[in-house]
Amino acid sequence: AQLGGDQKDACSIAAWYDAHKNVTFKTILVPLPAPFVEWLRSDGPCVLPRTKRGARVTARTHNREDDCELSDSDDDGAAPHFPAIEAAIDEAIAAVGGAAFVKLNWSAPKDAAWLGSLECATAGDAFALLAASSLVKDDAARALNVVLAVRRFVSVEPSREFRCFLLDGRLVAACQRRVDTVFRDLSDESTLNEMRARLRAFFDRALSLPTHCVVDVVIERRSTYLVDVNVAAQRTDPLLFEWGDVLALRRNVAGPRPPSETFELRVV
Repeated sequence: AQLGGDQKDACSIAAWYDAHKNVTFKTILVPLPAPFVEWLRSDGPCVLPRTKRGARVTARTHNREDDCELSDSDDDGAAPHFPAIEAAIDEAIAAVGGAAFVKLNWSAPKDAAWLGSLECATAGDAFALLAASSLVKDDAARALNVVLAVRRFVSVEPSREFRCFLLDGRLVAACQRRVDTVFRDLSDESTLNEMRARLRAFFDRALSLPTHCVVDVVIERRSTYLVDVNVAAQRTDPLLFEWGDVLALRRNVAGPRPPSETFELRVV
């Protein structure tokens, strides 16, 4: 499944955020200079940069499962130092409300949750999460212009997170984002019908999304928010679907894009 693989750049948050800032969480994009990107790409134990306030999230610095280790250098001269980036990130965190969720062009450091929290209050917190994430390293290795997205940290209701599949600009399928949990309210047909209607209404808006992509959204009481845009390709987890199932729902219909009248919704 490589349908949207050639639309990787269009799925970068740097490409889609400005056009959708009214339907997503407040975000500040911080361009990352080459020396910082080289530090992100480095292998082995990672010496964290010197910062003014350090990292709250580094109470744990070693993950036995993947042999990732972070350390603060005892020799300040040996630790990397990025004062301009530190200041830009601290300023961005303040601008989004003082608590932030960070990601690179495509990936967030979700695999660094073993540090204790994905919430960042300082640039030091962000540095620790980025350094501990293999997903972030992959992004840094394949992006020409690497950006850090500093996003307002929002606690959402897990049962209202959905992964949606757009093919040929049409919503063809969606499923709950948390596949390891049975949400009782999603077994209620009236609730499912409401979720279908909310998702249909959201994607029938004039969005400027790639032709083929996988979109994560969260449905809140009064609004539906765009969380992320992923490539429609094998490396994106289809969760409750197989990629063959999704592709089978593709409809090549000539003419203007019709409303997303029908799509398949799956829950656990």
